[in-house]
Amino acid sequence: MSQLDGYDVVVVAVDRPVARVLVHNNSERWIDLRCGGDGMIALDYQSDSNLVETMTPLDQAPASCQILGSIKAGNVQMGYALAAAHGAQWLVQNLRELSGLPFRPTPARMYSLTFGELEFPEVPELIAGGDE
Repeated sequence: MSQLDGYDVVVVAVDRPVARVLVHNNSERWIDLRCGGDGMIALDYQSDSNLVETMTPLDQAPASCQILGSIKAGNVQMGYALAAAHGAQWLVQNLRELSGLPFRPTPARMYSLTFGELEFPEVPELIAGGDE
């Protein structure tokens, strides 16, 4: 039995890959919010599983939402606020869907306030038992 049993939706917004994987593997409907500097990444239960796995290396080192030295330099970045707003919108739309109300899904996204929407990396499809 999982400690996540009984929850309709799970929001994970921590800087620990083990916690992220726990949510990915044990929740039906989840969102994984990440940020750094002025950017954010939001993956969810509808994201390609190979992409989620690629973006969640278990050996990933912990990091702050702020770029090293940015607070001391007075250059606080707002990626954390962007991630929070995306997550809140995603949650509202998912609760509307679960309640049978009209909804508009909030897609997985990688975004920078400076550079705009960013493309997720392409993940090659692995074919088990192929003749490659």
